[in-house]
Amino acid sequence: MTTLIAQIQARSLDVPDEAVPMGGVARLETVHLGETTVNRVTFQPGFRWSEHVKPSAGTDLCRVRHLGYVVSGRSGIRMADGTERELAAGDVFDVPPGHDAWVIGDEPYVAVDFSLATDAAAPAPTAHAPAPPKDHTMLLENDRVRVLASLLSRRHEARGRHCPG
Repeated sequence: MTTLIAQIQARSLDVPDEAVPMGGVARLETVHLGETTVNRVTFQPGFRWSEHVKPSAGTDLCRVRHLGYVVSGRSGIRMADGTERELAAGDVFDVPPGHDAWVIGDEPYVAVDFSLATDAAAPAPTAHAPAPPKDHTMLLENDRVRVLASLLSRRHEARGRHCPG
């Protein structure tokens, strides 16, 4: 019989494993804690997923489930069925795949998302959202960071630049 010993893990998002700036409108920072991935996203005023990410993602709506906590700012969320919700500092959220998101007001929106490697096996609902392009790697439930990091990294490599991180 094998006995697993749980260990405390702690990391700072201020020293992320990966950090991906996106054209001055967003920054994604990722820390891995065993099978858990923690992502901090900062969206500047004026950010809108359908304007700033959709062209790179190749999908009409975000295909990622987001489970997390809003640190500061406000964001609007619109689901494929037209349902809208506002998220604000202090809110805990679970946003399913198939949504658009944007910053409300003049304050940056900062949120922390959590995902478990075991969640990756759960298929995302496909009723309103098309399958992601074949070149996207769906690593974790919160693959927004991975997909964007991969796309941005490829773009920078194609131009001969190094993507910081």
